[in-house]
Amino acid sequence: MDPSLAASEIIKQVIEHYAQFQPSHGKIRLETIFDDHQGRYALMQTGWDRDRRIRGNLIYVVLDQEMIRIEYDGMQKC
Repeated sequence: MDPSLAASEIIKQVIEHYAQFQPSHGKIRLETIFDDHQGRYALMQTGWDRDRRIRGNLIYVVLDQEMIRIEYDGMQKC
């Protein structure tokens, strides 16, 4: 099996796992975005919390050749 293919499947499984969580408040959707051609994988949030618009990345991963770069991980607490 092609190592980059295996890596992309693992990345997708992790993102799909996090996409199952429901935000605790607001009307927020979690959406997965998978681009195998360019090696880009993301979990986005969009919606409303009270009167505030919510949008942006929760997770953004780049698969470049055989290297996995976690560009943004908004799931980790500081």
